[in-house]
Amino acid sequence: MSDVPLSLLSPGKTTLLQVDEVGSIVAERGSRQGEWSFLPYGQLSSQQAVGALRFVGQWFDPVVQGYFLGNGLRLYIPAIMRFLSPDSLSPFAAGGVNCYVYCSGDPVNFRDPSGRARTGLTKLLKDLKLPKRPLRGYLKPLGRPENFEQKRIVFRATKNADFEQFVFKGAAKITGEKLDANYSGMNSFLGTEHFYRFGELYIPERTVPPEAVKGLKRAGFELIRFDLDGYLSTFYTGASSDESEGEDNPHPPRNSNLYVADPVAAGAGIRRS
Repeated sequence: MSDVPLSLLSPGKTTLLQVDEVGSIVAERGSRQGEWSFLPYGQLSSQQAVGALRFVGQWFDPVVQGYFLGNGLRLYIPAIMRFLSPDSLSPFAAGGVNCYVYCSGDPVNFRDPSGRARTGLTKLLKDLKLPKRPLRGYLKPLGRPENFEQKRIVFRATKNADFEQFVFKGAAKITGEKLDANYSGMNSFLGTEHFYRFGELYIPERTVPPEAVKGLKRAGFELIRFDLDGYLSTFYTGASSDESEGEDNPHPPRNSNLYVADPVAAGAGIRRS
């Protein structure tokens, strides 16, 4: 929960904030001290004086007695346990039938700082054992009505010098699956295809919508050409330093070069070592 504030800074003083499991500010420690609690939908007794940061770590507007979630996208009013504007994904997409509901009716287990309905992406990526942080911005737009039935493809490098292929599809909830067999056909892309790469993740450039490019780069992806050097750097760069020292390690060390200018001299050097 790294996006939840833990302190308030102002000239001459610092106030430490205590948060609960959903990110709500439940106590302050500093020149001003206090403790309070929220009901599941964020209701709070008006007699309890608290700071501006309150329910699920969001700024409370005392004029409207609510929270502008998603940087002003939608206004949530705890007193009525509803948003005052409909979700753009409702009622025929990921937003569900009730377009004013908060956290799909389950504020105990979920929070909604964005003001948008859940797309099921977090659980899906967890089930597929894929990292959420680098892929969230790229896959989440599949939950929008305009992206219904659109597909996005992700490859992941495996330990046996091959790739797994994952296909995600826009629907009422974002769906995704890993193909049954490893996709060894990636070898056919050598020298002809560009990919956005982040660690072991590869996304074909030709499948990336123009509006998603900036998000991929912001998440740490870099555009590379899938040539022989890229292939070798993916699968034959060795393991960590403590794993590469043994004779049973089938991969060369990370900084080793498979190709040398003078193989005869290199061989002699190996024999002398």
